[in-house]
Amino acid sequence: MKNHDFNGFRRRLGGLACVSALTASFFTPAITAQAYEGTYDSSFTFSEDGIEAEGSEDGYKIDGTDLTISAAGTYRITGKCSEGSIKVKKGTEGVILILSDLDLTASETAPLVIAKSAEVKLVIDGSNTLTDLEDPADENSEDAETADAFEGAAIKVKSGSTLLISGDGILNADGSDCKNGIKGGAEASIIVGESSEDSFTLYAKAANNALACDGSVTVVGGNLNLTAEGDGLKSSPDEGDTASAGTITVNGGTLVIDSAEDAIQATGDLTIRGGECTIKAGDDGVHSEAVLTIGSQDSSDGPVINVTESCEGLEGATVNIYSGDITVRSTDDGVNAANSELSNYSFAINVTGGNLYVNADGDGLDSNGSLSLTGGVAEVYGSSSGDNAPLDYERPADFSVNGVTALAVGNSGMAENPSEGEYVVFGGGNAGPGGMSGMGNPRGMNTSDNGSISISKGTAIEIKDASGNTLFTGEGVKSANYVLFASPELSEGDSYTLYLNGSSVATSTANGSGTTGGTSEGDWREEKYPEEQPEKYIDIVRNTLKLAEDGIWYYYGYDGTIDTQKYGFVPYGGASFLVANGRVADVSGLQPDPDGNDWYFLSHGQVCDHTGLVMYGGEWFYVKNGRLDTSLSDFVSYNDGLFFVAAGRIVTEANGLCMDPDGTDWYYLANGQVQTQYTGPVQYSGAWFYVVNGRLAEDYTGSVAYDGATFDVVNGMLQPAGM
Repeated sequence: MKNHDFNGFRRRLGGLACVSALTASFFTPAITAQAYEGTYDSSFTFSEDGIEAEGSEDGYKIDGTDLTISAAGTYRITGKCSEGSIKVKKGTEGVILILSDLDLTASETAPLVIAKSAEVKLVIDGSNTLTDLEDPADENSEDAETADAFEGAAIKVKSGSTLLISGDGILNADGSDCKNGIKGGAEASIIVGESSEDSFTLYAKAANNALACDGSVTVVGGNLNLTAEGDGLKSSPDEGDTASAGTITVNGGTLVIDSAEDAIQATGDLTIRGGECTIKAGDDGVHSEAVLTIGSQDSSDGPVINVTESCEGLEGATVNIYSGDITVRSTDDGVNAANSELSNYSFAINVTGGNLYVNADGDGLDSNGSLSLTGGVAEVYGSSSGDNAPLDYERPADFSVNGVTALAVGNSGMAENPSEGEYVVFGGGNAGPGGMSGMGNPRGMNTSDNGSISISKGTAIEIKDASGNTLFTGEGVKSANYVLFASPELSEGDSYTLYLNGSSVATSTANGSGTTGGTSEGDWREEKYPEEQPEKYIDIVRNTLKLAEDGIWYYYGYDGTIDTQKYGFVPYGGASFLVANGRVADVSGLQPDPDGNDWYFLSHGQVCDHTGLVMYGGEWFYVKNGRLDTSLSDFVSYNDGLFFVAAGRIVTEANGLCMDPDGTDWYYLANGQVQTQYTGPVQYSGAWFYVVNGRLAEDYTGSVAYDGATFDVVNGMLQPAGM
């Protein structure tokens, strides 16, 4: 155990609890040796009997079929050997290795090892294969020497080293019988390609990760074909490694990735500015735990990304799509802004340009914060089921469609309409900003008066203006009953029509204020029953609730008849009731206010004066006086338990030590609940701390017994000698 300063620990925890941005610097290699131009200092030919050397006798050492490079220079290597290796010695810079029709296999080390702090340019000439046949069990061998010797990659780039790959040949880095294809250590840097003109082909196969580096990976050019039982292209530092950036940057090249887990995965920022990526992933297609950026701002140039299979297509805490052509097929969310490890983070999806096509079996675009579509073209098809939406975000953040051309198709059950921008809706959805992500409308209550629609696979979708001009065309990929269309070409107040298979099925009015299209209730009544003739209706029961003979409370409109179009909260007898389709709705639990941003807790349609936690959709929310309180960030008592609530919801993602929002105490949580029954040590950030009844015992100094041993505790922290 490390001997941490307690105040430093508190500062570190506070920083983790209030993450606002994640950044990483771009590492520029320091290789200065001249590029390969056909000459070299030494030449080596591998065979089963040994290594034949020609040229200079300096800068290298041969031991049987093991070659060690120890000085700057250009070295050509060829031949074939079933048990041979190449190693560039620690700290050696300016090394150029020309692999020319080399076939090298090793079973006790990696075929190519670049030792710590070395700098190597690898030039691919002809057809080359490096195969790692180490025993994967050696990595965890009880024999220290065996475990230390394990490299676990066809090419191993050790800590602090730089590898630049160039040339016009073929390289097979085969780690399919061991672990990795190419693996870089802490603060190492792997650069694939010197320029976009590079024509080499890299095949990397792996039982774990095809091409991975803890420090950073940059792809500039070349053709990469990555096949992995783990991740395809990865940059993820080991636990405790705070120095490595964990970043990936793709500026060019052609990448074809087939991975059982994530295709491209980075702990730090992940940027794809150019190149072509074809991705088949068992988990996420492109995943960053920090900022995922695709394309370049204020540029029409960008990458071509085709995610053919994935669980979630694109994911980052922040997802920025600036340019490029992106196609996503996913069994869950198509584009997701999330990271359960971050708290107090402003999650966001920002689309400012490019062409985005999403076919998702979950949410199409799902942000755990804001959703901003301000440019480019987005065509999004969400799930057919009512528990997902084509466009989803988390209030109280914003959902804007200013400047984008977007078609969103899916199910109306959880559909979210924008709070800002020009758009039109067909077939229902939450009226304007009155809904809440993940909650949806009461069953059977369609908040739009623009008709029901039915879309199936292959349905031709067309949006036209009042003059018959076509604004957008699409094609259904699954069943749907909701369409949202946004475009700078829309004008607030003008009507637009949805055509399915060439037939007009629904007409609605564009509204840039964030409310449902169609003529408002107030405008309609004023036109039909003008105020200058109120005496005509003076004896009529209107604009109120009345109990009918059938025992149901109905809402009577201005003309004294039941208003079947009425949907909203109505005051009556000192209470407030939810009316839908002209009658008090027999619904209970949390329900949205169609006319605003609030949610209320109901019992058979009546707002309850309740304060506390309530369940909705499998989650717990905090209401105050019957109204959802999204401003609360505190611990709340419920049924003899203590729960962490933020933005009106129990934070079930919160686990481990967590600071009280007022900054006074630390609590030990599991799924958002304080573990008041637990007293004992808790590990956090590499250190151990003493918790009493779920609370960090900062004022305790003494000893504690744990797991058959006794440990010293100073101000709540277990000391190194104890563990």
